[in-house]
Amino acid sequence: MYAYQSGNVLANGLQLHYLEWSGGAPAVVCLPGITANVHAFAGLAEELSPRLRVVAMDLRGRGESDKPPTGYTMEAHVADAAGLLDALAIPRAIIVGWSLGGKIALALAAAHPDRVERLVLLDPPVETPAATITALRAFWARLDNTYASVDEFLERMRNSGVFRSWSPYVERYLRADVVDTTDGSVRHRIPRFVPEQELAAEGAYPTRSYYFRITCPTLVLRAPCPLVREGDQVLSAADAGEMAAAIADCQLVEVDGADHFSILLGKPAQTLTAISNFIHNGEIL
Repeated sequence: MYAYQSGNVLANGLQLHYLEWSGGAPAVVCLPGITANVHAFAGLAEELSPRLRVVAMDLRGRGESDKPPTGYTMEAHVADAAGLLDALAIPRAIIVGWSLGGKIALALAAAHPDRVERLVLLDPPVETPAATITALRAFWARLDNTYASVDEFLERMRNSGVFRSWSPYVERYLRADVVDTTDGSVRHRIPRFVPEQELAAEGAYPTRSYYFRITCPTLVLRAPCPLVREGDQVLSAADAGEMAAAIADCQLVEVDGADHFSILLGKPAQTLTAISNFIHNGEIL
C-alpha cells in the first residue's frame, strides 16, 4: 500500500506538490476536492497502477502545495493543472476530478481539449446547494483547531461521523491533513480562508457552459447519500442528469450507498470498477 513517489513542480508561479504511482501510458492525473489532499486517490491509484501512470496533485492552498493569500479562481486552477502536465512532460492525460477537482477537470477539458483523453468526474458540484454549504462549513470548522497529537486528531475524526467507512486509506488521508507545530501539537495544513475564498468565487464558475465544449468521453459518478441529511447531496440527481445529457459522450453512474466522501476514499468497489472499465474498455460493464 502507498507505493508512490512524492515530488514538487514549479507551475504557474507556485510550488505544487504531487504523488506519482509508476506505470504506463496514458497517464491518469487526479485533482482533489476543496479541502482534500493527494492521498484521497491512493486506492484508485493502486487499482490502476502499474498498468497506468497515476499522478495526484495537491491544489494550491492545500496539502503540501504553496498557499498564496489570494488567487483561488477557476482560471488559476486550470493554469496550475496545465502547468503540472507540462512540468511532468504529460502531453495528454485521463483527468480524474473529485468535488471541486471535478469542476476544475471540466474547465481544463473545455479550455484544453487536446490535453484530455478521457474525463472522470466524481460527485462534482454544479452550484453548491445551501444545505450542502451548511454541512461543509460545519466540517470546515475543524480547520481552526489544533490538537495535542495526531492520535487525538484521528480519534476525533473517527468519532465525527463524517467518515462512515474507516480504513487505513482514510487514516493515511487524514494524517496528510495535519502538520506538526513547534510546540508538539498538530494543526491543519489548509488555512480556513482557502475554502471560503473558493466558495465566494463559485458564482463566477460558468460550470454549465463547459458541458457543450467537452469533446472527450466522460464518466460522471454520483453519490446519492446525503452528507448529513437529505437534500445536502453535493451533486443532485437533477444536476447529474442535466450534465450527462449535455456532454456529448457521457455515462452517468450512481454509486450505491455512497456519500461524498465514501465515493472515493478507501477502495470503494463500485467506484473503482466503473472507472477501471471506463478507462480500459470505454464503457461501464
